Amino acid sequence: MIVSTVNVNGIRAAVKERSPENQGLLPWLKETTADVVCLQEVRADDEQLADALAPALADGWHLASAAPHVKGRNGGAGLSRTACDAVRMGCGAKEFESHGRYVEVDTAGLTVASLYFPTGEADTDRQREKERFMAAVAARMAVLLAADGEAVLCGDWNI
Repeated sequence: MIVSTVNVNGIRAAVKERSPENQGLLPWLKETTADVVCLQEVRADDEQLADALAPALADGWHLASAAPHVKGRNGGAGLSRTACDAVRMGCGAKEFESHGRYVEVDTAGLTVASLYFPTGEADTDRQREKERFMAAVAARMAVLLAADGEAVLCGDWNI
């Protein structure tokens, strides 16, 4: 299975054709051999994301997304060529369920998670939040490691 990951820095910008050499994400999705594509920093709610990716969805991609709780920030998604058997948000920590920083899908016998770690600055509340998120992801990774299946975690780690 091929898994790719892309920080799109805004899905609406990512799907735009910028030049003949840079035709945007949609033509790439048509041509890629990836089975799963993880997206970070989509900066869109679920409806906006589905609208931006409508041509890819019409081509058979399946979408799972974690909309951000703050408009225009964060947001993660996973595109899969096969339907998702399960979708999970927030890496198991209630605090992060609505942050749009973690979406995990089970598809074709593989668990794939798309992560977008918060940035931090030493001795600030943002750093403490980042450390709590890192601990939650580590706990989820431990669960995945103990499971019988295979898992891939990818994304923008901001480390």
